[in-house]
Amino acid sequence: IYKIPQSPDEWEKLSFGGIRRHLNCRAHAHDQSKPLHSQEEWQFMREKYNEVVDDSVKFNDPVPPTLGYTLDRDTGDPIPPPFYAKFSQGKGRGLFASRDIYQGELVHDGNQSDFSFPDGMAWRRFIFSLPRKKACDVIDWSWTQQTEKNGKYKIFSAMNISVLLNGGDETVYNLNPTSKTSSKMYATRDINKDEELLTDYDIYDTVWDEVGLGSADDEDKDDGGDDNDEDDYDDDDDQQSLRSGDQDMQQHDDSGEAPQETNAIRQNQRKSRSEDQDHMQHRDDGGGRSAQG
Repeated sequence: IYKIPQSPDEWEKLSFGGIRRHLNCRAHAHDQSKPLHSQEEWQFMREKYNEVVDDSVKFNDPVPPTLGYTLDRDTGDPIPPPFYAKFSQGKGRGLFASRDIYQGELVHDGNQSDFSFPDGMAWRRFIFSLPRKKACDVIDWSWTQQTEKNGKYKIFSAMNISVLLNGGDETVYNLNPTSKTSSKMYATRDINKDEELLTDYDIYDTVWDEVGLGSADDEDKDDGGDDNDEDDYDDDDDQQSLRSGDQDMQQHDDSGEAPQETNAIRQNQRKSRSEDQDHMQHRDDGGGRSAQG
């Protein structure tokens, strides 16, 4: 059994919103200076997934995560999708077309890129195994989805630049799946080279209750919460690794340990609904599957 280091009391009961608030991810989501992850940082997160979630998953794609993944494995050619990552004005990190893309063209295939968590507890273990800022990234890069009609909802994420896809409404998005159960995204119109790629996040249902990440205290979460960043996590403490002995990652991430204990678990639960809404609005004001990169 993996022992969660530096996790809050009763971490197993925290909802999605409660965890996001405990780690002060709202402040991180609004940080427009977040850098693009390096090859080493993506690898670190992949190794953590193997360590605490599923050691049978093989991250052996010849295309590096800094470029995406192999879009069409049937050809045998390690060709990444037609996009690249860079900073987007007002959104933080985002994806941009690396060439002209034609309407109806397959641009992203989550079947080749995304991975799932068996349940909410596995997701919690993974989050609390990471340094804080990386944990916040994964939180805002996570979503719930059915892969077949009337099927079970699952938690998905990815560990390559595809998760930096930002969101837009029906007037601006240019990339979408054909249905809410599909992970293949097609161009909804012609897209020019270097144009930002945007999708409609509302195509997938956000149902944390269905995957074991709902509030353990529903009567408390209807508080609504305030809209400031004075959260329970002190960013000044964010200088050490979340796990003991993780010195090698300090050169890549100045994120630090989550508080060892908290007397604000109930307050976190009261704020969970506010955090869920903030997650959908931003899905990361700086890079991710969350509304803004």
